[in-house]
Amino acid sequence: MMKLTHISLIEEKTGRSLISDLDLVINQNSKLAIIGEEGNGKSSLLHVIRNRQDLIPYLQVEGKIDSTYQSIGYLNQSLDAENSDLIVADLFEEMTWDNLLIEAMEAFQIDNLFSTQRYADLSGGEKLKYQLLAILATNPEILLLDEPTNNLDLNGIEWLETFIKQLSIPVIFVSHDEAFIQATANELLHLELTKKNQVPLYTLSKDDFYTYKEKREKAITSHNLQVKNEQRALKKQETKLRDVWNKAEHQHTQVSRADPRLQKKVKSLKQQKEKLATQKDNVQDIRTIEEQPTFFFAPVSSPKKKQLILDLDLPVLENEKGVLAKDIHLPIFTQDKLIITGENGIGKSTLIRKVNETLQQQSKYKIGFMPQNYEEVIDLSKSVLEVLNTGESNEEQRIRTLLANLNFTRDEMLHAVSELSGGQQAKILLVKLMLEENEVLILDEPTRNLSPLTNQFFYDALSEYQGTIIAISHDRKFISSLDEKQLYELTVEGLNPQQN
Repeated sequence: MMKLTHISLIEEKTGRSLISDLDLVINQNSKLAIIGEEGNGKSSLLHVIRNRQDLIPYLQVEGKIDSTYQSIGYLNQSLDAENSDLIVADLFEEMTWDNLLIEAMEAFQIDNLFSTQRYADLSGGEKLKYQLLAILATNPEILLLDEPTNNLDLNGIEWLETFIKQLSIPVIFVSHDEAFIQATANELLHLELTKKNQVPLYTLSKDDFYTYKEKREKAITSHNLQVKNEQRALKKQETKLRDVWNKAEHQHTQVSRADPRLQKKVKSLKQQKEKLATQKDNVQDIRTIEEQPTFFFAPVSSPKKKQLILDLDLPVLENEKGVLAKDIHLPIFTQDKLIITGENGIGKSTLIRKVNETLQQQSKYKIGFMPQNYEEVIDLSKSVLEVLNTGESNEEQRIRTLLANLNFTRDEMLHAVSELSGGQQAKILLVKLMLEENEVLILDEPTRNLSPLTNQFFYDALSEYQGTIIAISHDRKFISSLDEKQLYELTVEGLNPQQN
């Protein structure tokens, strides 16, 4: 068992609390999903649970943790954080063979844990699979998983769902994938920052994810209706009292202030004013579902008739490891919404990079690219404003407004991008794409770091976008949210059209 008591996370620079006075008990059957908007301290809380406060030096940690678990398995959101110079075999220097490990190897179709292949040369999905296997090889008593579905293909995600549900050890995880949360979690910890990201709240629930969302929205709507009725009634009382008070003030010009009748009336009115002030103080605040981000892409002038942007014809798709796929043909037209799926390591990111490279060289259209590794297109050492500001007059105020609409605080706008969460970095890149007013968006797993409670803004923005979208995704909600899309699966034999 693990017990968290009065845990608080406070930013050293600003004194702002991300988490305040959290009490939490983890039992042997817990499958706990930590949810909340980007930058609310979800990943930081995982570091606290595994006693690695050294990884979050920018936060002051208060409270205590009592735990009976000696072996903690942890999956980092950044798969390259500690292993970029290793070969695969280095991950398995200390290991214990058991049925769980063997079952996972079979599911991932991996039969050799002692490969000399460089870890850095693996695809994102392959890295994640080896990392999970390395964790299982240590025979952990509890699992902490930070965005475990980020790089998995659909088959891998479905296997992981079943695997987590069947595990006899507790699992605490952070995920953007609401279908995954719905399928696996038996408890939810919702971390919120309300009142313009200044007041932390947390909610614990045993409901499944969709039930929790629905109940919460209904409860808040009902609560707010009650509060508004109370406020309306108090306002009426206040208006009536003000009228009576004004009449009493007028009477004192006609009657001596020493008149006991007037003194009695004034005393009564003062008592009523004090009572009303107390009632106003006791009226509860209007509650808000965590302020929803607002975002949209700039309008794109689209031709009435679709025009061919690129007719990609690749006899062979290859990288430094060799041939990945062959006979790829992909015509791309204006207003197309193309989604590409496929197994890990099949070359999806290689393909979409080829599309981006070809369009950048040959196309007359403005192209925006969102890779999985944000560092490829933004300088993480710069502040948020420095990354987005191109120097045009009055642009900074516009950027500040856009960031505020995505729930960035003023302080966060001045932070180095590297100091922010993966979800916040994703939002920064989305703002960059919006400011560029691109006519074609090329997106590699665009929802991988966005909160399941707030990523609806992104689905809506892409649904309304009139330009061309070419995306890789295994996010089932994202795929289903796009209308009139064309779905492809990349295999070794080429791109195969799929039914929507």
